[in-house]
Amino acid sequence: IFPHYFYNMINVLHLGLSFACNMHCKNCFVSKSKDVLEYEDYIRIIDELCQQGLFVVIYTYGEPLLSPLLLKVTAYAKTKGLVQILMTNGSLMDEGWANQLNRNGISKVFVSLDSVKAELHDAYRGYVGSHALAIRAVENCVSANLNVGIAHTITPDNVMGLFDMFGFICDLNVSSASF
Repeated sequence: IFPHYFYNMINVLHLGLSFACNMHCKNCFVSKSKDVLEYEDYIRIIDELCQQGLFVVIYTYGEPLLSPLLLKVTAYAKTKGLVQILMTNGSLMDEGWANQLNRNGISKVFVSLDSVKAELHDAYRGYVGSHALAIRAVENCVSANLNVGIAHTITPDNVMGLFDMFGFICDLNVSSASF
């Protein structure tokens, strides 16, 4: 399905299972349009790219936990031995989700956290209470023995709090951060 010159170059796949999202982030570049791919399409993409050396799948764009296909696709990717990384805003990550994702072979979960200050994070995400939900998501992932990190988008609104954010991330006892 891809031109021959891409075959030896694709080792990492950023896979958007859905455009659906429950937040309205200021930096979002994802077009909120109708989802068009079916489960079989994702399997065909994964299979084709596995033949060409794929070893990492990053579930991103929209909010992956809103996709009805997430569990089926992650279960399939697990059978292929792929490293699976989930990017989430954390709003839906309860204990049940965290445990299921662990069973489905998710290697790492990155939870978005844009400020130490709840009001700044919530305003940036366009979702009141999103800061508390992100912290809860981290705790649920840690409890489920998932490798968890923080994804922090640096903006003009939060750059002055970067050192506070670094300390806050360390206090969360996560394994990594992406700035």
